[in-house]
Amino acid sequence: LAKQSGMDSDALKTLIDEGDAAALLMSDYQKAAELNIKGSPSWIMNNGRQELFGNVGYRILRANIKEVLSKPGYEASWC
Repeated sequence: LAKQSGMDSDALKTLIDEGDAAALLMSDYQKAAELNIKGSPSWIMNNGRQELFGNVGYRILRANIKEVLSKPGYEASWC
């Protein structure tokens, strides 16, 4: 798959064999835990006050982003 995608499969194999790939994955898991991420993909907006995760439709995501961008930070948002 790596070769078919145009990636350097030897470099990828080295990352896997030497444990670097697993270390990077664990780093991502640790960061997700620190941010209290509950699912993937996750959208964190409005300085962390708003979170969408999982299979969120485009219209819902768009409405939330539009609302966050149109309101000053001190005003309540309907999203």
